[in-house]
Amino acid sequence: MRIHPSLSCLALLAFAACATDGAAPPPAAPRAAASAPSSFDGTWRGTGTLVSRGGTSCSEPTQTGTMRVAGGQAQLELGSRTGERLSGPVGPDGSLSLQAGARMFRGQFTGDSFTGSYIDPRCPREWTMRRQA
Repeated sequence: MRIHPSLSCLALLAFAACATDGAAPPPAAPRAAASAPSSFDGTWRGTGTLVSRGGTSCSEPTQTGTMRVAGGQAQLELGSRTGERLSGPVGPDGSLSLQAGARMFRGQFTGDSFTGSYIDPRCPREWTMRRQA
């Protein structure tokens, strides 16, 4: 009995596909490492006091805000009415500088306190925050 050459090739390919060389599969790609904790991590809450009114659309004279810091990354929520959020890294020395367009939020962490300025052409504010327990 004679076997057609194309069937021989097909059988050889099937056998080769099933065979392994005994090598282990390649290792999985490493996961991105989580940011290391920083001494500024935590939830910070406080108030921003209006410095001057550059327009009529400024909200109340004082505004509340929450900032969360995890792994040295700050996420700031300014006022529930505006829903504005800014985020960025905290410097090793506790300095913070966030920007969104013409608006900037800059300040300094010291122990369990934060003082900063919200720089906005219309409604600039001076902020004080405390780390929550």
